[in-house]
Amino acid sequence: MIPDFNTISQYSRKYINTQRIFFFLSFMTFGIGDALTGALLMSTKGIHAESNNLFKYLYETHGPGGFITIKLTLTAILLITVFIIHRQSNGKCYWMTTGWLAALCIGGVMAITANLQAVIGLTYMGPIDILLSYFILTILFIQAGDLIDRKKPIFLFNKLHSIFPWSHRT
Repeated sequence: MIPDFNTISQYSRKYINTQRIFFFLSFMTFGIGDALTGALLMSTKGIHAESNNLFKYLYETHGPGGFITIKLTLTAILLITVFIIHRQSNGKCYWMTTGWLAALCIGGVMAITANLQAVIGLTYMGPIDILLSYFILTILFIQAGDLIDRKKPIFLFNKLHSIFPWSHRT
């Protein structure tokens, strides 16, 4: 039996939200994508192409399969921890955790891109630049999410609201 469009639409409205999409994307980019491209990088360019000493050690001792498995396990633990924090807050930090997941997803994309560019031999963004960008995005997205979660208006938006003529009620 093929479900009809209304059933699928109701299911997606009820169970699929921004945070779940970012959980999935974070696991795909930071977990699977970074693990696969990191293993590819170390197998083609040598173990010293990886900048993280822990991951160098894991790759050297456990091989590519063990490295990917451990990287995926660490990513899953990280995401489960975020899920537990969100559940313990009773949904009060929905946008804050979603912001962190978005930053993690973007960090994963930056890592994948740098790994693939290094494999191909192109110039790539260095690990310090990626980490710095990730931390800046994390701070910005978490703070923005916290402001939304607290439902307190942002000072700048209050000022802009009072300045613009179309925002005044007559």
